[in-house]
Amino acid sequence: MKNLLIIILILFFTKAVSQVKFEYGYYITHADKRIEGAISVFQLPNIPDEILIKKEKGITEKVLTNTLKELSFGSTELIRKKFTFDPTLTSDFSKLTNNEGFNLIDKNDFLELLVDGEYKLYRFVHEGNSTFFYEDEKGALITLYYKKYLAPNKNIFENKAFVKQLEQDAGLQKGLRFVNFEHLNYNEQELIAFFKKANGTSLIEKRISKLVFNVYAGYSIHTMDVQFLTDQPSESYAHFNVIPEIEYIFNTAKINPTALYFNVKLHAFKKDYMMMYESGEWIHELEYHSLFFATGLKKYFLNSEKIKLF
Repeated sequence: MKNLLIIILILFFTKAVSQVKFEYGYYITHADKRIEGAISVFQLPNIPDEILIKKEKGITEKVLTNTLKELSFGSTELIRKKFTFDPTLTSDFSKLTNNEGFNLIDKNDFLELLVDGEYKLYRFVHEGNSTFFYEDEKGALITLYYKKYLAPNKNIFENKAFVKQLEQDAGLQKGLRFVNFEHLNYNEQELIAFFKKANGTSLIEKRISKLVFNVYAGYSIHTMDVQFLTDQPSESYAHFNVIPEIEYIFNTAKINPTALYFNVKLHAFKKDYMMMYESGEWIHELEYHSLFFATGLKKYFLNSEKIKLF
């Protein structure tokens, strides 16, 4: 019975490990050491104490997240910052108070980067409630203050201090002259749209390009019709060949990227043909060589760590 339980636990653990998903990314340590590889994916806002990274030659290592100041995989980017926030922020009616002020505490933790550009937008989630921050053009990190509270008559009111904060930023005003700040709500969708518009053409998309050398094995079948003095019957020729290829991936940070490729294929074979002449039979040896060049675009889909479809 004991052995059976051990076997079941081993199988369960093996299955759980095999279900870990990886996406290409990188991390930066507190010592400014940058490491790239396939990072184990986790679901925000829960950040695990450790992550897995697959490096070259299939080596997998565990890394403690408290040793990192930046972590990125797929479209997710986390940056460690020192900030202040109000942990009492909540949408739960039973937890609302009549205090419209903010109870701020200091924190050193990862913030999720939502919008990159001249003005950056970040998010921190505490007990299911999001606090948003933005980094201005001078690099200062500013907490966007917002809170729901109860009036004496038990009606729910909002302290939208963040609206005045944004209105008073002269740099934001330049790109948003026709935006009504008062109608802006404190949620991810509207704030992302707001800061994308504020950045305008300075909006930055995360981009990591890569040059890759590939080698493929191919099997070719050709049909050739040869004519000397008379037309010879068509014959098919089949052979294996090796196809070297250079591939430029525009953005490996995307799960299903697009790439430009260039490859070459060499075909060569010999064939003897017997021809009848007045003087007798002659055997002609035909040696054929051809070099094919191909270039184009690849679009990956259903991409994973081990399977690449394009």
